[in-house]
Amino acid sequence: MLLPVHTDATLLSPECPTEVWWELARPHPLEAMSSVLFPLLTLESPERWVALVARNCTSWIDAVLKTLPNAQAQLFAADCVEHVLPFYEASHTAQVCAELLETTVRRSIEERRRFVRGEPVADFFVANTASAWKTAWGAQSAVEWARKWTPLKKKQAEAEWQWHRLLQYLRGEVP
Repeated sequence: MLLPVHTDATLLSPECPTEVWWELARPHPLEAMSSVLFPLLTLESPERWVALVARNCTSWIDAVLKTLPNAQAQLFAADCVEHVLPFYEASHTAQVCAELLETTVRRSIEERRRFVRGEPVADFFVANTASAWKTAWGAQSAVEWARKWTPLKKKQAEAEWQWHRLLQYLRGEVP
């Protein structure tokens, strides 16, 4: 289908034809969600939106993460890593896991949050990771790490959790 030149204007228009709206919603989810047609079309076909989210949420996260202010991106990344820690813990032996989590993963999550808030951080954090975490690349890496440690049968649910968490950041619902 040929798309109109002004995608955003078309998607946001109450006159947008239904099939065009659905086609444009795929590459422009945030605009679709803010359009006047979103409540109506998703009420009419909720399964269609659910399927769209399921098929596209990972690419949406990757795209939207690059647009977040760095502090929000870093906090979102910490949330994602923290959310999959039970899977990470389950994949390691108890003793190795406890030591590893205390010295690296859990501590890095907290240090990342402290760093974003402008609080003093541990020397190991400054020496090893602070410079990488100053950029969206660092946040993207952490989100990808979280995806890596999610069991295969739970990957879709994790991706959808990440998408909904990211939306909470965008709406200002996360302090």
